[in-house]
Amino acid sequence: MNKLGFESYFNYIDHMGMEKMLADPEQGPKLLELARNISVCLHEDWKQNLIREKGTEYQHFRPVKDAEFEQSVLSDPQAKENFLSFISTDNKPLFRVVETTVDGKTIEQLQFDLIRVPFDNLTKKWQEANLDAAKFALCLVKKAIESGDLSFESGELSPEEIQKNQIRIFENFENMAHDVHVEWMFREGSWAEAKLLYPYEYLAVDTDGDNQKDKDRAHIKATTTELTMQPNILSRNRSIVIRAVFELFGAFANEINGLDKSIINNIIFIQNLIDKQNYEDFLRYIRHRRDVRDYAVELLEGENELTFKHLEKLAKKYFEVWKREYRDVKPGLPKKVDVEYNEIEVDDMVVNHKNIARNEVYEILVELAKLNDKSVLDPEMLPSILAIKDKNSEIYKQIQKQNEEDFANFQAKLSQMNSD
Repeated sequence: MNKLGFESYFNYIDHMGMEKMLADPEQGPKLLELARNISVCLHEDWKQNLIREKGTEYQHFRPVKDAEFEQSVLSDPQAKENFLSFISTDNKPLFRVVETTVDGKTIEQLQFDLIRVPFDNLTKKWQEANLDAAKFALCLVKKAIESGDLSFESGELSPEEIQKNQIRIFENFENMAHDVHVEWMFREGSWAEAKLLYPYEYLAVDTDGDNQKDKDRAHIKATTTELTMQPNILSRNRSIVIRAVFELFGAFANEINGLDKSIINNIIFIQNLIDKQNYEDFLRYIRHRRDVRDYAVELLEGENELTFKHLEKLAKKYFEVWKREYRDVKPGLPKKVDVEYNEIEVDDMVVNHKNIARNEVYEILVELAKLNDKSVLDPEMLPSILAIKDKNSEIYKQIQKQNEEDFANFQAKLSQMNSD
């Protein structure tokens, strides 16, 4: 996935269609109100997930991202003192001032605790991220409802026909979750870590029931409790989509032709299909790691330092395993990845299929080294494994050099194709 290519994806998923719906004088204001309802819930979901992961004492301080507001506080000693005195119900500070360096100069920065500051008190920049996601999901769902992509009446249909329709609706649902992910990458890709910018099909289901893909599905999903507490990207994507369905049902049930109970019933079986898909994805994730882990133990037996050559062999193994597992889900690999590891086109220096494989290998090796079991992996290898992420290390420089060579080859090939 090339970050520079997100704009074409963005246009493909009809972002302008969303702007047109929101500008409609009759339905636009109602959609914006529903989007705000969803965005508040998304923020609450995120907070609860973070608290479960980090504990109730954890504070998540981030810059306020409002230069005018920040300056008004920091330039007035009394206002600064007042803000620093604000505390939460559990006696935690809501604001803090930290020193940071910008262009070689040390300046003060105002930060607030995103967990404890209510959504309505967040600055506009922080509110917009969830609001934009909610608006986009609502418009995707509204379009799908109006086109009949989320509805069918079982009537006298045979069990086989019902199942076929259910699978069709689930695929439409997944396509919306995919588009939510693409829209998010386009909007937030400038700051997000590389792993969050993976193509939708690469998002990992790394726990049984809680996974990365559901972050996208969430933008199309529900208001029910079990659907709002998903902690990662996949679960959130799916839930946002289903949440949008329920919000639209409540607001437009009497206005949109076809928005009836059959759609709500369809969402119920979609959840069953999601649960089944999550479990299957989780098993694939376990097989990935098991196969690469076993190969790593064999390859690195007797070694006490990881080399770039080792890393590339393991990344190649990961890529081969991923292709095998992906074929089980969708017969016929995309042309771009139906190649050998060494033939992968690196069209982006950060988010490319080689780096995806390397990153997964890194995480597997760190886990093995931290077992502190020499029969599995020599613990002394840990520093050379961690060096993969160290910009000053030799292995990091070798990765960058390889990426640069691969990217240059891609550009040369592209130039040749254009000249032909």
